[in-house]
Amino acid sequence: MPSQPTNREVNSLRRRGARLATEVLAPWVWVLGLPLAVAWQVTGHHVGETLLWGLIVSITGSIIPWP
Repeated sequence: MPSQPTNREVNSLRRRGARLATEVLAPWVWVLGLPLAVAWQVTGHHVGETLLWGLIVSITGSIIPWP
């Protein structure tokens, strides 16, 4: 019969889950992922064109806020 997890194991699992959610939902993931997802749809699922658009968006997105 399997033993019940201890409080320490449960807390460790919760912390790992929280850490994973924090990393996946971080703003930088959305800033990089959303333009690539849009480019993927717009270019008709062509990898080269998608990466080109992603590069253009990343360059302009990093240059425009420059003071």
